[in-house]
Amino acid sequence: MALFPSPLFLVIWRGVHGVGAASWVVTAVYFASFFRADQAGRATGLLLFMTALAQVVVSMAGGLLADNFGVPFTFWASSLIALIGVAAIFLAGERSSLSGPPISLRRFSWLVSRPSLAAASGIAALAHFVTFGLNIAFIPIFADTLGASKTDLGTVTTVSNLAFALASLVGIVGAQKFGQRSFVIVGSVVTTVTVLALPGIHTIPALIALQAINGFARGMVFPVLMGIAISEVPEYERASAMGVFQAVYAIGMFAGPTVAGLVAERLGMHGLFFFVAVFPILGLIVALIWLPSRPVTFRVRTEGDR
Repeated sequence: MALFPSPLFLVIWRGVHGVGAASWVVTAVYFASFFRADQAGRATGLLLFMTALAQVVVSMAGGLLADNFGVPFTFWASSLIALIGVAAIFLAGERSSLSGPPISLRRFSWLVSRPSLAAASGIAALAHFVTFGLNIAFIPIFADTLGASKTDLGTVTTVSNLAFALASLVGIVGAQKFGQRSFVIVGSVVTTVTVLALPGIHTIPALIALQAINGFARGMVFPVLMGIAISEVPEYERASAMGVFQAVYAIGMFAGPTVAGLVAERLGMHGLFFFVAVFPILGLIVALIWLPSRPVTFRVRTEGDR
């Protein structure tokens, strides 16, 4: 993208970049392999914390680099960071893991049918609909209608991401104490309340505070869901489970902005807020019905557990 700054090549290489982003599936499983099997939730919470914190830092740094050295320089800087990541992977080395039979259609069907994986993936898809359809796509537009400056827009995003990062760090501890279902329910309720409160917001400081609460609520839920997705399958099938989890929640990432745009065109901004509030409520219902009420143990199943 730095060498060929044209619209056509931008689209093409952004597509290639998206394919590379699929490595998140293996990255999450690879990172979890450094922890004991019963600490899958702790691993995913720590990984999400570092990811969200990095997003905050690089978002701020990217703006500074673009302002001082031009937009193409940000691509070169990103390439350098990616190469450092490659070097880190080589230094970390391959992790030994349990070997299992090759994945087959039958085994994949068994994997997809796991109630915990299906429920966690569905709730994550609903949560990502809210994140991408509202927080990323329309909150900046809403802030602009309130008279937000560019600095204000950056602050709204930064505060929300920081809150998400902090919640990711403490989320698993809370889930272990109060139970995974309780934690997901609380996060879903708080997310719903913050979305429904948006029509009553008329100042930028109030919006920043509300988005901080919203970001914390979302951060409470997602690491728990990631831990659930890989916790009750054999270790050698964790990558497949995480792939299913990501493929399902990606539906929310794609559908969120598209559907939200159509709704906003028909119902306006306030109508969009009430529409989006339905999705965390649906996530709450799924959690009540399909997620177990027991505290998180994140035990890995073996062949004998079938």
